[in-house]
Amino acid sequence: MRRDGFSDDLKTEVLYRRKLRTPLVIDRPSHHPDAGILSGAGTAPFAKITDGAASASLMLRIQAALDIGDGHIELMLLDMKEGGKTGAPVRVTANGTFTLNGWESAAVTSLSVAVEDFTGLAAFIRSGYAGRLVDVLDIRVG
Repeated sequence: MRRDGFSDDLKTEVLYRRKLRTPLVIDRPSHHPDAGILSGAGTAPFAKITDGAASASLMLRIQAALDIGDGHIELMLLDMKEGGKTGAPVRVTANGTFTLNGWESAAVTSLSVAVEDFTGLAAFIRSGYAGRLVDVLDIRVG
């Protein structure tokens, strides 16, 4: 353990040096559209969940990673374990609605995400999150 409180293990250091965000409760994703995600303190969210399919309640993460080379964002669903299971990445280059799929055996099979301000989201990720923004979603069904 180093004097600054971080382990010499890079994974541990990266995990704890990221900004922590409050989990977002999503009640029945297919019946509660327009839940704002991947956003800052502004009045309008950069993205919203517009639909989804879940067979059970669970917590998962949604990641938006900015590729600084060509400026696209990759969205994907992640389980709660760092380095754990992931859904397939979806490439986003402009505003629009995108379907994110879960992984095999995931209780969430899909979430539809509407990116409403691609430029704002990219700038937000670049300026405040070192290229990778992750929200924790508390999906509740029934």
